[in-house]
Amino acid sequence: MDLSRVDFRLGSDGRPYLMEINTLLGLKPGFSDLCIMADIEGIENNHLINEILILAANRYAQ
Repeated sequence: MDLSRVDFRLGSDGRPYLMEINTLLGLKPGFSDLCIMADIEGIENNHLINEILILAANRYAQ
């Protein structure tokens, strides 16, 4: 579960246009998109951060 945020905008022609790929997404509770989405799914911020750290540690160990 590596994380990034990909921003698209719809043009007046209805086509999606890639605006940016952000590999350093925010993790501020109540503000950052990932934290808001996790909250909606019932995932507490501490659990979200722990999952990110565990996955990174497991990948590093390989």
